[in-house]
Amino acid sequence: MAFVNPEEGEVGSIFSVTGLKGPYKEISVTGSGEINPLENDPLLKTIGIGTKILVNGAPGYVIGEGTRSSAEKPNLSVIADMDKMDAEFMGGFITSTSPECITSIAVPIPVIDEEVFSNLKIMDEEVKLPIADIHDRIPFVESNYAAVWQNTDLEIHFDAGKCIGCDVCDVEKYCPTNAFSRSKGFDKHGCFNCGACIFLCPEGAFRGDLGRIKIYGKEIPITLRQSNRSKANELARKLKSQIVERDFLLTEPVDL
Repeated sequence: MAFVNPEEGEVGSIFSVTGLKGPYKEISVTGSGEINPLENDPLLKTIGIGTKILVNGAPGYVIGEGTRSSAEKPNLSVIADMDKMDAEFMGGFITSTSPECITSIAVPIPVIDEEVFSNLKIMDEEVKLPIADIHDRIPFVESNYAAVWQNTDLEIHFDAGKCIGCDVCDVEKYCPTNAFSRSKGFDKHGCFNCGACIFLCPEGAFRGDLGRIKIYGKEIPITLRQSNRSKANELARKLKSQIVERDFLLTEPVDL
């Protein structure tokens, strides 16, 4: 989904880092669009209890539906050995109201029939992006994920030459993964590519095009991404490599 504040002022939320500014000044987005396995297999023909997956890079399994799962918005409950997980794909994310968890899941989808194959070809332009009022979280308009992930920068770039060492650094203060400090610099491995730093740094030391979404004829800048398409692509490639090398064997679900 995406979230916007239609009213004057600023609203603290788990979907913002410093508070979502309104009216219609910025928009926060979640979701990986066309590579979301539940968009690729919306009827759950190949995903169910017992499906082998990668959870934060470790082998794991689907064990059922997640909390708040519904037919319209399904989600999954999964399990894996934390000792085998890769820190590159997991961590914490500090929002303006509470800490949240970063968890990355890669799901193999075998082409078992024409319908599954057709869904695997779904592109960002075809994946709906509901936009909700941050006050009630009820969608009132929609866009699609092409606005988020097509012709935008998947990774954030840091120009150390533009960093002047401000007495108070808002990037250091608000970066949700603590990926930047004036003493240690920019930790690319710790960066979630959320893009908050781009709008927090007055000197333009952080660079990246996050895209814009049109609402009622007005283009609103995306100022926060709570999904990391770059890392999602990396995890998908890791799963592909393991399948090709026969280090990862597919399993049929025991129940759907």
